Amino acid sequence: MVEAHLGQQIFDCLVKYNAKTDEIEGGLAHYWTVCDKGLHWTFYLRKGVYFHHGREMTAEDVRFTLERLKGEELRSPHRWLFSGVESVEVRDKYIIRLKLRRANPLFLYHLSFERAAIVPEDAVRRLGENFRQMPVGTGPFRIVQHNESMLVLEAFSRYYDKRSHLDRVEVWYTPELLRKASSVESPPYLMRIQDCKELTSGEIPQDWKVIEAVGRDSSFLTFNLNLPGPQQRLSFRKAFIHGVDRKKLIPPGEEDKTALSRWFYALDQDLSSTDEQYDPILARRYLAESGYAGETLTLLTSDAAWFTGAARELAAAACRAWDRDRDPAIPLRRGPAGADCCSSLQPDPQCAGSQSGAVGN
Repeated sequence: MVEAHLGQQIFDCLVKYNAKTDEIEGGLAHYWTVCDKGLHWTFYLRKGVYFHHGREMTAEDVRFTLERLKGEELRSPHRWLFSGVESVEVRDKYIIRLKLRRANPLFLYHLSFERAAIVPEDAVRRLGENFRQMPVGTGPFRIVQHNESMLVLEAFSRYYDKRSHLDRVEVWYTPELLRKASSVESPPYLMRIQDCKELTSGEIPQDWKVIEAVGRDSSFLTFNLNLPGPQQRLSFRKAFIHGVDRKKLIPPGEEDKTALSRWFYALDQDLSSTDEQYDPILARRYLAESGYAGETLTLLTSDAAWFTGAARELAAAACRAWDRDRDPAIPLRRGPAGADCCSSLQPDPQCAGSQSGAVGN
């Protein structure tokens, strides 16, 4: 987090994410358009934006930055963010056009990530590996010193946006204090994960303080839309969602520690024990509307015991909701090793294709 914060003081991105309003705002690009169903993006750059070494930023720098992030030479762990960019075209000194291989509703958020900060092509090529030590950006602060003892930032007077209140920031490296801190014995902790064994053996000592918290992560079901089958019909997916009583998916003894989520992650979302989507009557109506004729489907799940149990309950819930006397042709099959998702529903033929699709629950 510290590195990310410092990076935001030195660099700028094409767009910015405003956490308070949950909206994307202009950054180095003051305006943009999207067409062809989200495949073509055109960004219009601000004029008079300068890098710390004195040269004006242009569309060529944006092209260089994005192609550098996509390339193998940089070996960036964030390369996947821009793997969907098929081409980058400079239309004008201040206009650049990007073509995506497929529409990506999160593309602007990717461009707002600090790893997508625009860098000057000439400085990167001239400094080579030293660019990591003395990077050049367009941000409100520029680096004037960076060595083993300290990092010094000074306010950039030609910054295109509001000038910083601070004139200078010094970050001191104190390895002797770090060595002293590392010699202090860390307090013992015991971590317990739902449905997993404790990471240390034995009972919890009486003098230990136990802290419990409910995480904001969610388990979910996806439908594989890369294969033909009944899951291609929205009415079938709705029948499955409304037919599953999610309260029955909660492991025994975990009822007071598990809540139902309305979305993947929401800090302002209240925990709920009410499943507002569960409606067996509506599920049967959607199932009839979908024309489902009993085709065999496969429910993939990870090896984790809790996920396996939840997946079995999903199949049983569909049977109950659809008013059938037997399992509604949904055999259980383990997914690839290391799979993290709760389950993936797809047609049976050899489970080919991707396990992504429309989120069901």
